[in-house]
Order: sequence, then C-alpha cells, then structure tokens
Amino acid sequence: MQGGRRLSWRTLFWVLLCFAWLGGCSSKDKDEEAIKAVVEHFVTAIEMGDKTAFKGKLHLDYRDRFGHDRHTITDRIFLIVSEMNQLDIEIVGLEIEEIDTDYGFARLFFKVKLHGEGRPRGYAWEEIKRRNIVLHLRRTGTEWQGIKGDLGIDLMGAIF
Repeated sequence: MQGGRRLSWRTLFWVLLCFAWLGGCSSKDKDEEAIKAVVEHFVTAIEMGDKTAFKGKLHLDYRDRFGHDRHTITDRIFLIVSEMNQLDIEIVGLEIEEIDTDYGFARLFFKVKLHGEGRPRGYAWEEIKRRNIVLHLRRTGTEWQGIKGDLGIDLMGAIF
C-alpha cells in the first residue's frame, strides 16, 4: 500500500470486536422492543375489549401459580374492567428484568393504573394496583408470548 496506513492486528481485532458487540446489542434491542410491544398489545386489547387479541398473545401453555390458564386469566382480567367505560390503561415502571435471547425467555415487571369512567370490579383491583405484575415471556419463532404471569393475587374469588 503506497501512501496508506496498514492496520495492525491489534487494531483490526478491536474493530471486529466492536462490530460483534454492536451486532449483539442491536439484536437485544430488537427483542426489548418486541417485548415492550407485547405489553402494549395486551393493553390495547383490554382497552378495546378484544378478548381474542389478548388471548392471542398468551402462549398455549400459559399457566400461573393459581392455576389459571390462558382462557381463565383472560376472562377474569376482562371481568375486572367490565364495568369501566372509556378505559385507558397506564403502564408504570416497566422494567425488563431478564432477557435470554439464546433460549427465548424474558421476565419483566410493571404496575398498572386504570383510568376511565366507573370502577374496576371486586377487591382484586385494590391488591393488583399495589403490586408489581410479573410477566414471563417465551419467544416462539420471531414472536414473543406470555407464558406465565403473576398478578400477586388469586383472581378466582377476588372479583365478586
């Protein structure tokens, strides 16, 4: 090379390492955005009263510690907000606590505030709004879905 500088092996190594690191970060950023989009999907589905859309983002194997499956948790969440009109759901403090992109697993937590006309049904809401909701997601292919949730309370008898 005339008139040009040659890169040393050390410089070349660091440049390649930086590119590899940036490539890994962008993948994680894409997963973080996809995970946040799942939460937004749940919020929009509840606000619109669309049980099918809500259930569509729950994995077929969804279970929680209280024995709810994807059908019962959907029915109970929609029952809590059934007496509210012009519902607006605010997600507060969303934090992705863990993302394992190799195995397609994520754990996040957040709080929920409900705004609108009317009141949530049952005493479950009083407990839920004080606690962090913990949501575990699994990636199947390119899509993230809820596999396990913890609202901090058993909704079975807390709605009526």
